[in-house]
Formats: sequence, C-alpha cells, structure tokens
Amino acid sequence: MNPLIGEYSCLSAHELEGLERSLRDDPPAIAIHASLHAPAKDLGALDEAERIDRLRRLQSLLRGAPVIVHPDVIEEPERWGVFGQTLVIENLDGRRPGFSDADELADWFAALPHAGLCLDLAHLSTLEDPLGTGDGILSRHGPRLRQVHLSSIGDDGHHRVLERTDLNSHRELLRRCAHVPWIIEAIGPDQQLVGGP
Repeated sequence: MNPLIGEYSCLSAHELEGLERSLRDDPPAIAIHASLHAPAKDLGALDEAERIDRLRRLQSLLRGAPVIVHPDVIEEPERWGVFGQTLVIENLDGRRPGFSDADELADWFAALPHAGLCLDLAHLSTLEDPLGTGDGILSRHGPRLRQVHLSSIGDDGHHRVLERTDLNSHRELLRRCAHVPWIIEAIGPDQQLVGGP
C-alpha cells in the first residue's frame, strides 16, 4: 500500500483513468489528509457527467477525500452537488476573470451551498491586489476554508517551487489558515514539469 498524504491531481481529463487504475492496483493507506484535484484543462475527452462519475469513483477509492475543482470548468452546478460538503472550490488566477475574488466566489457558493474553499496563494499573486483579495475571500468565506495551495507561479502561469518572497508576502494570510492542510503545489528544482497551471 502506498502512503496517502497530499493531493492527487488529474489536471487533464485523460489522466482520470490512469489514476483510477493505479489506485485499484495499489490501494492507498490510511491518511492524515488527502484530496483529489479535478481536471482543469483538456476536458474534451470527457463531458461533465463523465468527469463527475469518474471523480466519484476515485473519491470512493480515496475514502471520501475532498474534491478540489476550478469553478470555470463547472457547467451545471447542480450536477456537482452530489459531492456535498466534500466539494471544494478553488479561487483562480487573473487570467480567468470571474472566479478570483470574494464576490465572484459567492456566486458559486450560492449555487453549491455545501461546498468548501481552497485558497490558492499563487493564484492570488497574479491579481492586482493579492493581499486585499485574499483578505476579502477569508473574511467572507473563511468558515468554508478546507485547504490551502501554496506555491509560487511563473510568468508562464505554471506553479513552481515556493520562493521565500512569496511565502513572506502571504504570511498574514497564512496565519489565518493554520487550521487547515497546506498542499505544496509545485515541482521540485530537478523535476520536469508534467502538469499545468
């Protein structure tokens, strides 16, 4: 059995089948925390209903782990309601307007009232006022906070190894997130990038 700590990411829809096969072949051990990141790009391989069905099977293999989703891939919110409190909506970066601040996220939480929040600090850093936006999200939606994504982000939009300047600039926000798991969402300095933003 493999250890289960951190986040399983299927950033492209075609990765869902491989992860399911892997988890069936090598079931995860009991975990301190694990989550599952839903596809955020290359969605053409599967329609929304098929993605949700596969995510539910994966979630079952991961013993009910929270499912992290980018709201810009949600077409019909009522379909995602099947995840209940285990659905966690992530704030997005400045390239995808409409999904980044407290007011924009409020629309998604109104549509999915049981969903939680994943605060992505690298995504915040792409905005004009990252600290003000982060403060607004936590002030309004803090009770929903379930997880933090922590990394730096490059000019190409890809997550990268956390830099001390980014860690220091988000220190006050992170103090308010001490009660939830933090996922380091980046590749190591000697690893090849295989995912996307």
